[in-house]
Amino acid sequence: MITIENLAEKKPAEPWEVKVDKSTPLGAPTKVHSDYVRNLICEDYDKLFHEELKHRYKKALKELEDAYERYGKLSLFCNCAPKRCHAETIRSYLLDKSRTKPGA
Repeated sequence: MITIENLAEKKPAEPWEVKVDKSTPLGAPTKVHSDYVRNLICEDYDKLFHEELKHRYKKALKELEDAYERYGKLSLFCNCAPKRCHAETIRSYLLDKSRTKPGA
């Protein structure tokens, strides 16, 4: 299970709890001011992630994959949750990767 948590409500404290906000390499680069802008940012992030970011930030994604594999759970922390969030793209990518691993 991979959850998306809000940083304003809780801070990552466990090894399976990881910040993915804009202060990290995997963060969305723009501050969100409205739901309309949030949707545009999430759509742009998804496109950029699949075209470039998953390759550029391979090490950061590998660390998330390893944590998910090791603990069987992962919590991604951003300021958007429970609203639409770029972390949904990261979660989908990690879940797809875990399903396609040999022996999965």
